[in-house]
Amino acid sequence: MSMTEKTRLSTELKVHIRRSESAAPTLFFVPFEPPILVLDLLHWIQGNGDATLAYSYSCRSARCGTCSVLVNRRPVLACQELIKDCNGEVNIEPLKGLPIIRDLVVDMQPFLSHWRKVKPFLGSDTTEQDDLALIPRQSPERRVIDAARGCIKCGICHSSCGMSGNGRSFLGPAALNHAVALIADSRDRAAKTRLSSVLSDGGVDGCHYHGSCGRVCPRSLDPAAAITRLRRWRLSSSL
Repeated sequence: MSMTEKTRLSTELKVHIRRSESAAPTLFFVPFEPPILVLDLLHWIQGNGDATLAYSYSCRSARCGTCSVLVNRRPVLACQELIKDCNGEVNIEPLKGLPIIRDLVVDMQPFLSHWRKVKPFLGSDTTEQDDLALIPRQSPERRVIDAARGCIKCGICHSSCGMSGNGRSFLGPAALNHAVALIADSRDRAAKTRLSSVLSDGGVDGCHYHGSCGRVCPRSLDPAAAITRLRRWRLSSSL
């Protein structure tokens, strides 16, 4: 083997991609000069290896969280995950627990349907108009709200959770985490209804505290802590 061939091989990254069509190529050799983003790997493969490769991303287009994939079996955002040194080989797969549309593109509707069940917006338990001027300044509650805010609905925690997906009724860490931010908000007038929904079937009791949701969250949120808070609120007479 010539020195040129050795240099070429040493700067190539072997990329395995799980494809939805059996005839589609799954192995690609990508020019590799570390570090490189997973999303850049996918762009290169689609442009130089196989134009039919399907993957999702909306980076820098006001929709963060759409490029979630599994990299070496770990759920990540492709636009954030850097490949530095992986012995010249990396495996990329679609998120677990969600139906595959094509290649790395999954159907997020099961995840979003759970999100909608917690009524993810400020509301009211009645049809009466609330006087917003009477709502006190938010100060102590901000600590609880801010700790649960910032979810980008990427589905990474959903994919990593052993109790989410695959048709299970468990609302999942993202929806329950967001419910905490709303229930703790003094502007929300639907707290009792919302709390009742997250404590019913498919709610907090479905969590087995594996803790993977917090470990993989790209926003450093802690859904398990939020679920613990919901359980405490169930035992309390007030929020």
